[in-house]
Amino acid sequence: MAEGGCPCGAVTRRPARLNGPMLVRHCGQCRTQSGHFVAPAPVRTDLTKKGEPRWYSASAFARRGAAGTLEAPTGLQLMPHMHYGDKGDYYRATDRLACYDEWKDSTEITP
Repeated sequence: MAEGGCPCGAVTRRPARLNGPMLVRHCGQCRTQSGHFVAPAPVRTDLTKKGEPRWYSASAFARRGAAGTLEAPTGLQLMPHMHYGDKGDYYRATDRLACYDEWKDSTEITP
């Protein structure tokens, strides 16, 4: 199973199990918080701390706090797109998954 951690190396994580597919959310709240749609990975992880997370230089002008990713292959899969009616006007889903206006019990719409 995929492992990951923060770029500074202070924290590593190994997913204990996948809790299902990733729910792709296009709602205004998610897009406001992230700048784009959100597809959180539903995993339960075991964390190992090697030290305190710290800021690191991501580029010549940007510093980032310790965050993390899962390294490939992850084994994760996407669910249908939710709140697709609220998506940004600069992209569209092309992955052939169902797109719903709000949640899965709402109207299915064409991307």
